[in-house]
Amino acid sequence: MPVTINGDGTITGLAVGGLPDGSVDADTLASNAVTTVKIADGAATATKVAAGSVIKFQNTKGPASNQNVNVNQSWTTLTGTVVDFTPTFSNSKLDLNWVFALENQGGTDGIGFRIYRQSPIGGSDTLIHENYQHSHWSTSASQWTGPGQIYLHHVDSPGVNTAVRYFVQAYKEQGNNMYINYGNDDDGIQMTIREVKV
Repeated sequence: MPVTINGDGTITGLAVGGLPDGSVDADTLASNAVTTVKIADGAATATKVAAGSVIKFQNTKGPASNQNVNVNQSWTTLTGTVVDFTPTFSNSKLDLNWVFALENQGGTDGIGFRIYRQSPIGGSDTLIHENYQHSHWSTSASQWTGPGQIYLHHVDSPGVNTAVRYFVQAYKEQGNNMYINYGNDDDGIQMTIREVKV
């Protein structure tokens, strides 16, 4: 079929792929000419998505075992809450979330939590969040009391695109025991990180 330039400015007879390679560049395309449906799956990289978009999601479950905090007035690292994450960009915001079961025994009074960042992994620890007086529980309770489900949240800006480590510490003022995931449940400790593009 012959190529015809029509009087109205249109061209007919041009086969798909008929233009030489390199003849259409970015300047040739009109602004916003490429619609979303025309973009191939996987072609839009994280650098192209809009600010505020979640560009990476990670969910980690802690071990199906419990840990007892039996020392009073001392911060104890909850080993089942340790999670590693590698940000895509150094200026990203990381939305950090922990959900775990917690049970007290013997009148713990006040309990508290801290969140730490370790960067690089194996390097120094930085306190990024503290909830020192999370809640209080009767000092006269000799047996088990709540709180039950604990939810901790913090938004962090680690400032790197290399692996970082996060973990939670717990504290009790008095009493006998404070167990995380006392029932040894598979879903007893859940850790979720969402990387948000800035």
